[in-house]
Amino acid sequence: MKAQRLVFPEANKCEMETFDIPDQLEAGRVLLKNVVSLVSPGTELALFCGTHRALPVPENKWAKYPFRPGYAAIGEVQADAGNLKKGDRVMHWGPHATYATPTVAEVTLVPKEMDVEIAPFLRMLQISMTTIRLAPLKVGERVLVIGQGIVGNFAAQLYNQCGAMDVIAAEQSKGRIAKAKACGITTIFNTTNKTLAELFAETKTPAPELVVEAIGLASTITEALKVVARRGRVVLLGSPRKVQEFDPYFDIHAKGTILIGAHGAHYDAAQMAADVPLLWKWLHTEKIKVRPMITHRINQQQALTIYPNLRDNPEEYMGVIIKY
Repeated sequence: MKAQRLVFPEANKCEMETFDIPDQLEAGRVLLKNVVSLVSPGTELALFCGTHRALPVPENKWAKYPFRPGYAAIGEVQADAGNLKKGDRVMHWGPHATYATPTVAEVTLVPKEMDVEIAPFLRMLQISMTTIRLAPLKVGERVLVIGQGIVGNFAAQLYNQCGAMDVIAAEQSKGRIAKAKACGITTIFNTTNKTLAELFAETKTPAPELVVEAIGLASTITEALKVVARRGRVVLLGSPRKVQEFDPYFDIHAKGTILIGAHGAHYDAAQMAADVPLLWKWLHTEKIKVRPMITHRINQQQALTIYPNLRDNPEEYMGVIIKY
């Protein structure tokens, strides 16, 4: 059977390619017809633009061209496999494609009551949940989340759910600030014209004990280290884009700062699986809000132009759902 998927043959180029689905699958695999998938405006965009830190590193075999983007898809089971029944809907980490053949162990059953457009956001919510598991909140702490893309927005919502005294978001994009407010994030610092240090001083806001950097820029990582409270924690949730310098004496050593790398690989697999029912519940009941972040619903052919739009129009493009 023939199927189609998106591919980046090189930086700043997106194409559609045809690939074969075998008539007889390997034991333990399941055939899925994808219903929707969610574009990641962070990792996927970095790979499209050629700015992902791992691209020039020979040892990293994953981030290489040709690259097939996508890791948050909802597919419909086409034939019984393992504990899955024909017609079940499951989330999987496959690329933007018409069909997928993951192993049964690699998929997560979607509750029947779950809106299919909301369901793929579980994957992005799991990425944000990495911060909760690696930097759990202490009673009465103040939290700053730098960047209000999907992952940063979710991180701010999660820390609100976990009982932070205050959660402050920092963002420059007016569009993303509006979406953060619509998701219930009430305190937002607009960093267009002022640094975070200036904003904290101007508003006389106490320094946050926990800072989550959800962008991956050298400048915002440096700002995170500057504004965190003494003996506070800085979490690098956004994948850093390049090698950088900072002041290890004043910003880490003298302040007693703990710097935490929150790559998803460090989210314990058993804990991730245990968290899924709660995350589904929060998504379904809208304790964690998604709808304000959905900006576009497109078909697969339109997806060929979506990455330049994500790159060039961040005010307008954020949560992009591909429908098959």
